[in-house]
Amino acid sequence: MDLVTLISVFEEEDHMLNAAIDSAKISDRIMVYDGPIKAMKNRVLNSWEVKRTPRGTTYYFFTGHWKSDADKRTDMLIEAQADNYDAWALWLDGDEILLYGEYLKDHCYRAEQETATGGTTIRIVEYDGSVAQCYGKLIRVGAVRSYLMSSYEIELENGMTVALPNVPICSAGGIPIGEIKGRDDPMLALNRPPLMGEPHLLHRHGLRNPERTAPRLHDEEAKSFEDMLSEGK
Repeated sequence: MDLVTLISVFEEEDHMLNAAIDSAKISDRIMVYDGPIKAMKNRVLNSWEVKRTPRGTTYYFFTGHWKSDADKRTDMLIEAQADNYDAWALWLDGDEILLYGEYLKDHCYRAEQETATGGTTIRIVEYDGSVAQCYGKLIRVGAVRSYLMSSYEIELENGMTVALPNVPICSAGGIPIGEIKGRDDPMLALNRPPLMGEPHLLHRHGLRNPERTAPRLHDEEAKSFEDMLSEGK
């Protein structure tokens, strides 16, 4: 099995990016795309090079600028497909790390046996202990044709458009979300924090430089979806 980790950043602090890369060293390839998202006529990829972290992890570092986050992610997807169309891909942000990554390929092997949808879920934990189930972080690169809105709306290889949301399953402190009267074991089994040894992501936004105060992209996307619904689209 081939596993590539795709990391999208813009001027990320070295210690944060190195931690993200090192956490994914189980990957066969790590690709970092660094560059801004801004209004422009065309996407531009300026250069790429092979780099190493201080701890020796090798990765490919691409620089450029894109008119949207979807364009940036689509370029990353195309590059991954060129290397191995059948590979699995893990998406990471610069302030995220993969925990128990040494078992991630086992997770993907199992998913191949259970689903033909082209991906599987992985949990992401916030610093307050809340947990979301991510539907777009772990995919088969050949199953996706392009990204339409960041990582949350995609066009599949068969032409279908689908949403890949982050679905909250635990509130702060890891308390399961859902109406649980008395004791509902199936709900507790599904809506739970990750187990020890279970691959998952940790969102370390609290360690960012306080000067990086730009709104998180998923907040902007949530507002966009709300606007679309209110307009009846």
